[in-house]
Amino acid sequence: MSNLLTIASSQLGQKEISGPEDNPTIVNYAHDIGLNWINDDETPWCSVFMGWCAKQAGLSFPKVPLHAPGCE
Repeated sequence: MSNLLTIASSQLGQKEISGPEDNPTIVNYAHDIGLNWINDDETPWCSVFMGWCAKQAGLSFPKVPLHAPGCE
């Protein structure tokens, strides 16, 4: 568990970018865990971030379809 917290705290300061630009780090969190349909930082990303942290720590995390319902 401490490894998970270390990984999460190493990302402090990541935030959405206002306007048409997107924070590439946030988009990469999603892509790294297989959520390739997320291509912006406006998508709520709290659970994406926790899934990414779990993956980095070598823990299992829930998998979701690559195309979630309603996100075509």
